[in-house]
Amino acid sequence: MRTQFTRIPDMFGRGSSVVEHVSVEALAEAWVASVRQAGIDPARPDVADALHRLVGLANAIAVSTPGSVYRADYAAEDLARALAPFGVAPARSPIRDRVLH
Repeated sequence: MRTQFTRIPDMFGRGSSVVEHVSVEALAEAWVASVRQAGIDPARPDVADALHRLVGLANAIAVSTPGSVYRADYAAEDLARALAPFGVAPARSPIRDRVLH
């Protein structure tokens, strides 16, 4: 999953921290790669519905998090949890792309 690093100001104005996060698009790409790697059609209605729920969760978490980001560790856990009912593990990417902002 492609991740990025962004400096997020502390909500109390006492500094900032660098957070590794993912975009919703990168999460969806990881989902599609994982189900395809397992030989499952991503357009199958139950698979598409599960992706829709995962993207909704990601958006809800992002807008409720300081800096409006979806942390990479949460994304990895949520992706694995959403894939589990299909018996699929998250696909490993050969290169982990990271961008520092």
